Amino acid sequence: MDGDLASHLDVWARLLGAGVPDGDQWRQLAAKPRLMDLLDPHALAGVVLRAAFGRVELPVEVAAALMARHQLAAVDPVDRAAVRAVAMAQLTGTPSGPSATAGGWRLEWARLRAMPAHVVLGGHDHGVYTVTAVRLPDGRTLVVSAGNDETVRAWDPMTGLPVGAPLRDHIGQMAVVTLADGRPVVASPTRGGEVRLWDPATGEQAGAPLTAPVGLVRALAVVRLLDGRNLLAASSQTAAADPGDDSENGDDDTADASIGEKTPAATWLWDSDTGELVAELAGGVGPMLAVPLPDGSVVLATSGANGLVRLWDPVAGRPFMDLFAGHPGAVLALAVVPQADENVLLAVAHDDDGGNRGKVRLWDPESGLLVGDPLGPTAQMLRGMLLPDGRSVLAGASGPDVLRLWDAGTGQPLNDPGDWSKGFYPVTSATAAVLPMPDGRRLLSVGGANRTVALIDPATGEHASEPLSGHRGDIRATAAVPLPDGRTLLTSASDDGTLRLWDLDGLHPAATPPSIGDGLGHGVNKMAVVPTAGGAVLLATADGVGTVDGTTVRICSATTGRPIHELAGHHGVQALTAVPLGDGRTLLATSGHFDRTVRLWDLAGDKPDGRLLTEEDAALAMSPVTLSDKRTILATSHGLDGRLRLWDPATGQAVGAPFNEDAGYVGGVLALAAVPVPGRQLLAAGAGNGTIRLWDPRTRKPLGHLMYGHRYPVIALAAVPGPEGRPLLASATYRDSIQLWDPLTGQPLESPYGAEPADGDSDVRCLATLAVPDGPTLLAIGHDTEVRLWDPTTREIVRTFPLGLQVTAMSPIGSRLAIGTESGVLVADAAGWASSDHPPYIKQSQKVDKRVHQTWIGRVIE
Repeated sequence: MDGDLASHLDVWARLLGAGVPDGDQWRQLAAKPRLMDLLDPHALAGVVLRAAFGRVELPVEVAAALMARHQLAAVDPVDRAAVRAVAMAQLTGTPSGPSATAGGWRLEWARLRAMPAHVVLGGHDHGVYTVTAVRLPDGRTLVVSAGNDETVRAWDPMTGLPVGAPLRDHIGQMAVVTLADGRPVVASPTRGGEVRLWDPATGEQAGAPLTAPVGLVRALAVVRLLDGRNLLAASSQTAAADPGDDSENGDDDTADASIGEKTPAATWLWDSDTGELVAELAGGVGPMLAVPLPDGSVVLATSGANGLVRLWDPVAGRPFMDLFAGHPGAVLALAVVPQADENVLLAVAHDDDGGNRGKVRLWDPESGLLVGDPLGPTAQMLRGMLLPDGRSVLAGASGPDVLRLWDAGTGQPLNDPGDWSKGFYPVTSATAAVLPMPDGRRLLSVGGANRTVALIDPATGEHASEPLSGHRGDIRATAAVPLPDGRTLLTSASDDGTLRLWDLDGLHPAATPPSIGDGLGHGVNKMAVVPTAGGAVLLATADGVGTVDGTTVRICSATTGRPIHELAGHHGVQALTAVPLGDGRTLLATSGHFDRTVRLWDLAGDKPDGRLLTEEDAALAMSPVTLSDKRTILATSHGLDGRLRLWDPATGQAVGAPFNEDAGYVGGVLALAAVPVPGRQLLAAGAGNGTIRLWDPRTRKPLGHLMYGHRYPVIALAAVPGPEGRPLLASATYRDSIQLWDPLTGQPLESPYGAEPADGDSDVRCLATLAVPDGPTLLAIGHDTEVRLWDPTTREIVRTFPLGLQVTAMSPIGSRLAIGTESGVLVADAAGWASSDHPPYIKQSQKVDKRVHQTWIGRVIE
C-alpha cells in the first residue's frame, strides 16, 4: 500500500470510529475508490447514516457504497469496485468511475432503471408485512418489523444494523404501547395464544405474557385513557360460532362485559402496566381501533362480519353506540379522519355482498349519524389525514386496486384513478403513512405498482415524486421514521424479506408517466447475442410477457450498450434466440405471446423487417440445432401438450411435421437446448411437469427414456463440457435445485450445489455456458440476485458475485457475460474469473444469509 493511501486509511479509520466527515471529506473519499474498498462496508454505512444521509448530497460513489453494503461485505475487496459500479449504475442508470481493481471482475457497461439512494435492512427469512417507528426515552428511534418468518425485529436507522436478537413465535399485527414509566413496548401475539410485551431497546420481555382464551389474535389496538393509563385491546375468534348465534357479529344486545364469559368471538382489554384483564367485550372479529371524542375521552370501535360497527366505553366495558347502515357486507377497514375543528369522523369500508357494491361511509362517532353520501368503491386500506390548509382527506384502496383520495368535508374525489398525472396508482400495501416534509407539506406513502413506493401529495392529488424503486417484492407497509436530529426518513416493508430506508430530501420530480430510462432501463428477462457478418456483436433484449400493448425487442451494441433498433410487432415477448446461417449471417428469432407469432429478423440493415415464420401459435421456447451436415435449424415448442417443430431459417419453411404429441409432457416444453455429442447435436427439451427428453433432430424421434429429477417445471437448460470433454446437461427450475445429467446415458449426476436446498429455497432463473480465456468453460448460474460460476474441472462453485438485482437472463459474449435483471441489462468481463488466487466467495456470503447460502459446493462426477 502506498504512503498516501495508508495515511487516508488511518484518517478514515478514526472517522468511522467517532468522527463526522464534512462535505469535502466525502468528495475526497469518492475520489479514492481503492480506499473505499479497504474500509469495512457496514462501518462506512453507519457513518453515512449518522452524518450525511438525508442531510447532504452524497457523491454517487459513496451513495452506492451505502446502498450495496451487504453485497460489498460479502465479497473480497478485490471485487468491491465492480459491485459498487453496479450500485452506481442503479443510481444513475449507467456506470461511472472505475469498475474494477487488479484481479477483480469488471463491469463493462450497464443500463438500468435509475432509483434513488436507499438503505437495505435485511434479516427476515420471508416477507415483511408490517413496520413501525418507535421513539425511545433517550431520544433514539428504532424501526420495528414483523414478518412471515414469525419473528419481530428491531433496527437502528442511524446505523442500519439490527438491535438485539429477533423475537420468535410471533404472528399477526403489532402495536406500540407506552408504559407508566415512559417506556414504549411492542405488543405482538404468539401462535400459542399469548400477547407478549417486549422492550425493543433491550430485546427483553416487559412483564408476564397477557393471557386469555384469545386463540389467534386478529387485531390489536391501544386505548389511551384520560387518567393516563393505556389499555391494550386484542380481538379473536376462540371457537366455531353456532350458525344461529349472531354474537360474533355484534348483534347480541345482551352482551355481557363480565370477565370470564366465553363467546365465539371476543375482544379483551388489558391494563398494559399491570397486565390485569379489565374487560371482555362480546363480538369483534373484524378491524378495530381507538376513536377520540371531542371531550378527550376515547371509545373503542369493533366490527363484525355483518357490517355493524360497535363503539365501546373501554372504562365501563359496555357498548356506547352501534353504527349500522343496513348494509350486509363485512367491515374491511376503519380509519379516524381528523377535522380542522379538532373533532373526528370514523370512516368505515364495507365488503360487497349479495350483489351490492361495497362503499366507504363516514360517521360522526359522537352522534352516531352518517355524514354525507357514501364514497365510491370500497377499500381494504383506509387512512385519514389533516392537511396544513385545514382540509380533511381520506385515502382508500382495495388491493390490488388504485389509490383513491376524497375530500372528507365535501365527499369530492381529489385524484383521477385512471390518469397517472392525477394520482393514479395501483396499491398492494395494507397501510399508508403520513410524512411531514421540510417544506411544510404532508405526503402520503403507499406501496404498489411494479414493487415501488408512491409518494402522493393529497393537496393536489398528484405524485410528489417518481415512485421509489428497489424492492423485489410487493410492498406491504410503509412508515415515517422521525430521527432525533429532526430528519424524517421513510421505511417500507416488502414480500422480498427486506425493509428499505429512503431519504425524503433527495426525491426526483414525478414524470408523466414515470421515467424508466432510455429503453434499455426496462426489466430484461429475454436475451440473445447476435453477431453480425461485419464483426459487430449485437444484444437483443425484451421484458417478457408482462404487457399486451406492443412490447418491443430492443437491440443495442453488446460492446457499449448503445441503443440501435427497437423491433415492433409483438405483444408480449415469449422467447428470443440467435440462429446462425451457412452464409455467415445470424438471424434473430422472436416469439410473441399474445400475438401468437414467430418471426425471423436480419439485423444487418437500418430498418430490420421481421419475416413471419408462423402465426399459428407462440413458441414457448426456441433453440438453434446444428445437424451432421453442418446446417443449422431452429427448434420451437408450442402448446401445453409440448409439440415441437423444426424450421429451416434460410427458407422459413417447416422441416417435417410437428412431433412430440405423445411424449408424456404436461404443461408444455418451457426450455430447449442443443447438446453436442460426438458427431452431432441432440435437442434437449424441459417440460412443465419437471421431466426432460432428448431428441434426435434428424429423425424427430426420442432417445432413451424420460429423465426424471425435478418436482417443478424445467425453465432453463444448458450444455457444458465436463472433465475430459465429457458433455453434461444442466437443468434448473424456479424452486428446487439445479440437476446435472449425462446426456449419453440419461442418468442424473450430482448437482453443482452438492446437497439439495430445501423445497422453495432455490431461485434459479437462468443458465449459460461461459468460455474463460486460458481456462475452462464454466457454467454460469443466475441464482436470485447473484451470478455463480461452476467449474466442471474442479467441480466447485469458484466465484459468486452479488448484484443486488434479480438475475433473470444471461447470454455469453465470448469471455463476457450479458446479464438481464429486473431493472435492465449489464455486461461484465469474465477475464480471470476462474483464477485460483481467489477462494470461492460463496463461503463469505454464507455468513450474510444462512437461509439461502447452504453448503452447495460438491462433486459432480465421482
